[in-house]
Order: sequence, then structure tokens, then C-alpha cells
Amino acid sequence: MRDRYLFPFLVLLLVDICVFGGAVLLAYDVRFSSWFTETLWATPPGSPPPVEAKYWELALYAVAIGLIILERFGFYSHREGLNRGVRPVAFVLAVVVCYVFLMAWLFLYVHSSYSHSRLVIFLSILFTIGLGLASQVALRQAMRAMVTSGVGFNRTVLVGSKINCREILDQLRSAHGSVHQVVGFIGTGRSKPEGLNGTPFLGSLEDVPGIFQEHHIDRVILALPGDQDEQAWKILDLCKERDIDCRITPDLFETMTLKVDVAAVDGLPVITLGDTPLSGTGQIVKQAMDLVIASVALVVISPVMLLFSILIKLDSEGPVLFKQERIGSDGRNFNMFKFRTMHKDAEKNTGPVWAKANDPRCTRVGRWLRRTNLDELPQIFNVLRGEMSLVGPRPERSYFVNKFKRSIPRYMRRHVVKSGVTGWAQVNGWRGNTSVEERTKCDIFYIENWSVLFDLKILLRTLVANKNAY
Repeated sequence: MRDRYLFPFLVLLLVDICVFGGAVLLAYDVRFSSWFTETLWATPPGSPPPVEAKYWELALYAVAIGLIILERFGFYSHREGLNRGVRPVAFVLAVVVCYVFLMAWLFLYVHSSYSHSRLVIFLSILFTIGLGLASQVALRQAMRAMVTSGVGFNRTVLVGSKINCREILDQLRSAHGSVHQVVGFIGTGRSKPEGLNGTPFLGSLEDVPGIFQEHHIDRVILALPGDQDEQAWKILDLCKERDIDCRITPDLFETMTLKVDVAAVDGLPVITLGDTPLSGTGQIVKQAMDLVIASVALVVISPVMLLFSILIKLDSEGPVLFKQERIGSDGRNFNMFKFRTMHKDAEKNTGPVWAKANDPRCTRVGRWLRRTNLDELPQIFNVLRGEMSLVGPRPERSYFVNKFKRSIPRYMRRHVVKSGVTGWAQVNGWRGNTSVEERTKCDIFYIENWSVLFDLKILLRTLVANKNAY
């Protein structure tokens, strides 16, 4: 059965290789075709012919970077068979991110030896989007045809209370083209309840081995309450023996908040608690994205930062930049930069306190900078120095960290990743003098559900998020 689940993944991988590589080669053929050069793009006489081998290398670069980006966007993990359920906007965004990294790679490492046609790269983006969306439609239609003809079905049984099984059935039926063929459900008691809208009752938990044997089950969906975890482990063992895919609904581990992963360490199977998507390649991708975006942003906004510096200096006495020690990843101290928004020595008499609405300590320019989040712009230097990330939990002063780590569960988990210029908590309004518990929940949710798309979403929302910004 493992091969049956591996085959769709290999098909998707092959399709994506053809899409990214084929788009570059197609763009090359179109750009340097005689019709294009003579009709639409007049090429000066005696121009050197393009080096075809360089564009085969470009295609390989596009394939390598494209597959990494798609993997980090979750295009391979969040799928059912050949249908990965990706919205067109998400795919287009993934392609744009891919080519941003590709152009950065060409500029930093390849551009010095050979200059690729910018028109080829532009056409490659268009062709990649077109071929990619067309392939999504084709794969979806192929999967639908397989399901309609009975090929590719997962013979599925539900295990749990009648209420839980009914909720799962409703969810599966709302997903058009679901590959689950639910043959029945297994209840938690000995009494025989009525079927669920035509889905038969197959038996109780004691009958599981015989049911699996009789109905040739491919997949089990467990929806048992936490007080029946012993039965759940027995079913998991049975699924392992019979090579049956087992899915567990959140109800079974409703008290477990750490991310769970299963892997092999030196050949020993282990369950990892607390690992995050920001481990391994995820961390490399995030650091690369920070470096590229921060570098471009610094060039673009330098004139704006200079203007703000002049306004701050004219508005009140004191330095332009405000430097404050914060606690970053792994509990390390670093100096975070901001535009000064308060009067000089504002906390001399009060000590460390959070900002509040109509804070009298703020200057006129500072109040406006805070409302628009523009006071955070100098933290781009922290990002370039490797002390912060563009997106992540906001760093706090040691006074508040020591205060909250004793009273708020899992507060220190915020420090397993780099602090951010902005974050999921901030764009949802949990900033300043608001609930630290809710802010911590948002930060942990971000850490355990990170993706490139999630980062871009937060960055875009930061431009308009000003709730509790004072």
C-alpha cells in the first residue's frame, strides 16, 4: 500500500520538474526564434548568438529552487492523491517567490560570468504560471476520473463515538471528489446504534481485527476521546501490523499542544515533540528570504528613513534612533533599533512599562510613527545583522520575560526562533498593553505552522494593521 501513496507524489514531482524546466526552455525558444527576433524584437545585426547551454543551466536552477519553494509552501504534504487542492493565487505567489530567489542567485553567483536575457526570465514566469495552472486542472480532472471509475479510492472506516463519526462524515462529504470510500463506522460501545445517513455500523472496538480482515480496509480515521487512549494504541498497533494508513483527529490529543513528528534517528524510530517547520531547510529558506527582502527594502526606503530622521530631530530633543536591549532567540540579548518616538528619558521615573493609548511620553511625530508601524523600520538593520527576522514573535525586555515566564505556560517557547519585526500576534491586534496569554498563543501558532506563504501574508497585513498601535 505504501507504493500506492508514493506513486502520486512521484507523479506530482515529475510534473513540477517539467513545468519549471520546460517553462524556461520554452521561453528560450520563443525569445530567440526567428519570428520573434525579426518581427517583435529587432535584434541588431551581428549580435552574438545566445549560449544554449547556459539556459539549460538556468532551467536546472529554476527546477531546484521551484521544488524547494513548493515543498516549503506545503504543496506536497497537503494533498490527497493527485489533487493537492492549491488555490491559483497560492501557486502564482509560489512562482513569484521562486523567481525572486532565482534572480537573486543569478545576480550574486552567476551574473558575473554570463548575462541571461531578462526577457527570457520574464517569459519563464508567465509560462511557469500558465503551465502550472494547466497542470493543476489536468491533475484534478485525472484524479476525479480515477475516483469516478473506482481507481484510487481509500476504503476507510471511522472509529469513535457516533457524534464524532457524524462530524467526520459531514466534513468528508463536503469535500467534493473526496478519495475516501467510507465502508462503515466502529462504535465505542457494545450496543448497536443506527447507521449514519446510510453508513453502516460495523461493530464495536472488540470487533476491530475481524472488521479489518473482512472489509479489506485501506485507511482508519480515529475519533476516540482521550479516556480511551489504551484502545487507540491497540488500534494503532493493529494498523501497523496490517500496513493500514491511520489518521487521528485532534480530539484524541486535544491536550497536546506540541507539534508531533515521527522520524528515524540512527535507524531508531522516534517520536519528536516540539519540532517545527522552521527546522532544517525551513530555517535556511526563511533566512534567505529575510536577507533578500531586507536588502531590497533598505535600498527602497532609505530616502523615507532619512526624512523621518529629520522630522524626529526637528520635533524634539534627543537621538534619532532608540536602542534598547531585548531578549531574542535562545534567550540571547541584543540591541534592537527603533525610531525614537518618546521624549528623552521617558521611563526615568516610571521604569519599564508598556505603551498605552494617548501616552503622554510620545512626541508628536512619534505618535504618528507608532500608529503607522513606521517606527519599526530601523529594525531592518537588526535583520541584516542576523539578530532578528522580518516575521516572528516580538522581542521583549528582560524585565517582562522574567515576569511572564513564571506565570504563562510555554511563554519561553517564543524564543526557539528569531524575534520578528512584525508577527502574527501584532497583525491580530495583540500588542502593547493587551493579553499576554493571547499573544503567546499567536506566537506559538506561528512557530508551529510557519510557511513562506504565512510570512508573506503577515508582511502584507502589517501594512494595514494598526489595532492597538500606540
